[in-house]
Amino acid sequence: MQGFVEVLTREEGYVRASPADPADKDFPENAAAVRADRQRPGNLYVWYYDWRRDNVESACLLADLVESVRAATGARKVLLVGHSMGGIVIRYYLRYGGRDVLRGRECPLGSGQRQVRINRPGAEAVAGAVFLGVPHRGSALAFRTLVSDFTLWRVVALQLREPVFSMPSAWQLLPRGRNDGNVPLLVEAGGGGVRNVPLYTSRTWTERGWIFADWSDPGRRAFLEAMIGRAEAFQRSLDGQHPAEARAPRLNVFSACRPTLARAVLTPSGVRFVGRDDREDPFYGRTHDPGDSVVTEASAHLPAAPSLQTLETCASHNGYPESPGVLRDVVDFLSRHGF
Repeated sequence: MQGFVEVLTREEGYVRASPADPADKDFPENAAAVRADRQRPGNLYVWYYDWRRDNVESACLLADLVESVRAATGARKVLLVGHSMGGIVIRYYLRYGGRDVLRGRECPLGSGQRQVRINRPGAEAVAGAVFLGVPHRGSALAFRTLVSDFTLWRVVALQLREPVFSMPSAWQLLPRGRNDGNVPLLVEAGGGGVRNVPLYTSRTWTERGWIFADWSDPGRRAFLEAMIGRAEAFQRSLDGQHPAEARAPRLNVFSACRPTLARAVLTPSGVRFVGRDDREDPFYGRTHDPGDSVVTEASAHLPAAPSLQTLETCASHNGYPESPGVLRDVVDFLSRHGF
């Protein structure tokens, strides 16, 4: 997102500041005189969050940050820009604020009226939101990360399955199921069609051997069931239209011209993933769909609404902030909905 930050500060008059101290503007993007001024707050904040955590916890932290910025600047509303999973956190915040609606618990941050505001739907405090390459309906890459180790440059094997297993966000990014809970995820190697998988049941994962763990340990099985159950509940919380979210002006930016993993190949020994560059693989066309190389076009769509503007591009997943066309439209959206 650095390219986007530089355009906003150097060409659009924004002043970057620290989320922890809005008067701290000591960032290289700002002019020297602005950096030295410790009186006036800035108006552009880059929020770094722990992407491994439960997205509901991240929404709680985002709600607290928004209230801090509003209190420090006097702004009635803010503009939010989220890339990839950051957009998922923003959508939850727009609907529910920092409240954990999955468990019926309030975000514990703040006190008094501040805590009340933190737990209200965030859309009340948002003038507009931008989504860049957001997997609104999950990503097959999350499934791949959970069931297979990664090989860097096809040489160095990175053993990531065990640490990823413990990350709630990885489960919450799994491909979204249909109403019956099945996900069209596996291509049959024998020339058959696409097999639907009940992805949100622990039995599927254990019987297919997708999880490395020894399931004689009841603690591990309980953890798996908790992760799957919460992931499905989290995804349901973002289904369909929501009145609070629909009130907020939104710009949804996605790409639809790059091959993107959407399915795995079912083999006698398990599953096989076709790499993005393995175009000669006979299953390439059946396992990849148009997208931005990480998020498919189908996953990037949102339900149509008067408050929703969409922009289809040909950017890569990490290339949205560097695309002149995307930057132009995002800046225009922020200008129209600023205050």
